[in-house]
Order: sequence, then C-alpha cells, then structure tokens
Amino acid sequence: MSAVRAQAGFTLIELLVVLVIMAVMAAVGVMSLSPNEQAQARALSAKLQGAVQSAYDQASFQQRLILLAPVVSEEQVSLQAWQWRDDAWQQAEGLRELSLPGEFDYQWQLPELAEQNQNFKPPQPGWLFWPSGELSAGSVSWSSPRQRFDNEVYRLSWDEALNFEHRLNPEVP
Repeated sequence: MSAVRAQAGFTLIELLVVLVIMAVMAAVGVMSLSPNEQAQARALSAKLQGAVQSAYDQASFQQRLILLAPVVSEEQVSLQAWQWRDDAWQQAEGLRELSLPGEFDYQWQLPELAEQNQNFKPPQPGWLFWPSGELSAGSVSWSSPRQRFDNEVYRLSWDEALNFEHRLNPEVP
C-alpha cells in the first residue's frame, strides 16, 4: 500500500500563479479606469468647440461684438471672452472663462486684426465674433509633453462659416 499524504495547504507554485493573475487583472483594471490621453484630448476639443460656439451665439443674440482670447500665465491657460459695450471692451456677460488643462502645450492660430480704429483695439489678440454672424477663422493645437509618440498633435480648427474640424496629427502646423 502506498501512503497517501493529506495536503494541508497550497504549494508555492500555486500561490505564485494566483498572485500573477491578480496583478495582471489589477493592472488592466487601472488602465481601463484612468482616462487615456486621447480621451482627454477629445474632451478638450469638445470644450473648445463649445466655447467658440457660445461666443458665436452670444454675439448674435446680444447683437454685440465678442472677442474670445487665449490667456497664458504661469498659473493657468484659459480662454476669456470680452464684449464691445459702451465704446469699451468689457468682460462678456454670459460667457465664463474657460480654464484649460495645464498639462498640454498649446499653439493658437490667431487672425491678424486690422488697426482701423485705435479706440476699437481689442485688449489682447483673439478671435472676433460679429453680431452679423461673421467670425474669425482659427485653430488651437495642443500636445502633451508626456506623449508616447513625438507626432501626437491634436487640432481643432474652424472656418468663417463655423465648420469645425477635429484632427489628430495635422500635416500643417
């Protein structure tokens, strides 16, 4: 008769296999729950498009000239809205300042504003939205310093008819 030993626990191999499986499952779970860079870029693109669309709508509804201007400081990056009222530029009513994520590097394509009237000069460079429905075409490009690939550049651009285009890795900077 062979002696059958009663097994009182798990072997070291069995414990290591279970630990490896748990580690893999935890890593997959963390990666799927944290927003990836492309999801953050899509959310930023939607925010920027919303800000441009809101400025356009406010210019039409209030029948006032609106300026949407990027503001870059050491503390934050944001878009501020100004309106031409009572022969002066003032903070726009109904349009809040849009704070942008600081982890991206931004490039702004701003229009050349004509110096027709010195009294009309905007407080800073930006995109103009006229009560008549006209607007300045422009674009915002951004990339992350933490990006995995050197060519991951995101761009939101719009034309004078407010047609938006979202692009990853645009050919033209």
